[in-house]
Amino acid sequence: MPASGPAGAPELTFWGVRGSRPVPGPDMLLYGGNTACIEVRLPEGRYVVDAGTGIVNLGRRTLWPDDEPIHLLMTHLHHDHVTGLPFFGPVHHKGREIHVWCGNLGGASAEAALLALLAPPLFPLTLEQMPARFIFHGFHAGETLRIGPDRIRTVALDHPSGATGYRFDTSAGSAAIITDIEHRSGVQDPAVVALCEGVSTLVYDMMFDEAEYGASRGWGHSTAEAAVRLADAAGARQLVGFHHSPNHTDAIMRGREARLVASRPGSRMAREGMSLLCANQHDG
Repeated sequence: MPASGPAGAPELTFWGVRGSRPVPGPDMLLYGGNTACIEVRLPEGRYVVDAGTGIVNLGRRTLWPDDEPIHLLMTHLHHDHVTGLPFFGPVHHKGREIHVWCGNLGGASAEAALLALLAPPLFPLTLEQMPARFIFHGFHAGETLRIGPDRIRTVALDHPSGATGYRFDTSAGSAAIITDIEHRSGVQDPAVVALCEGVSTLVYDMMFDEAEYGASRGWGHSTAEAAVRLADAAGARQLVGFHHSPNHTDAIMRGREARLVASRPGSRMAREGMSLLCANQHDG
């Protein structure tokens, strides 16, 4: 099974960083145009957060041993987070076990929703016709998932139809993924702050800038300014912007990243293909 980074700290690889829809084109090459998918490697486990179009390249470029089950942790089931699933290479390998975890449906699993989405006339194959074996798990966001030796904390996020944030901890570091969240002006969600407390790396939804957010309230997304406030309140070490707007070209993203770094040194915007070691400060 693939190991995490040096000293056992979590390692994140960003296979898709966009929100809403994929955006191919020459002005989107630096940050990438695929939608949400993050690979998380721990010392004894590997996880995939979301199945946007980025999961296609994850399946093409990463070795998956035949006896390794795949654990797919869904933040929620909007199209930009699930549309890559039927094109993920391992789903076409007979006997492969793919565990799908979903926490925003009141305890129900994602099975009914995905069976409805991946079926004629919307898709030529049903989920049941794919060679892999899907195993569905429903839970309530806020519960701690116990998968093998790993304990993955979760939190409910403010988003239309709900969403789930995840935190991964090892003795050497930690990572929290908080995407598709609507922040409230002047108010921090205490459950989100608690989940992110002291985290080595905080990945946060920075889809809008402040001007765009004014016209996009209720869409379930956030800003770099809100991310900095959360990171400061929680004492997060490193801040990473995620779920980029499909309208933000590389030129726009460069400017947004420069402003983020000026506001909180050491921060960055996620780029497709980027890997990060989420180590405690004393580990470098």
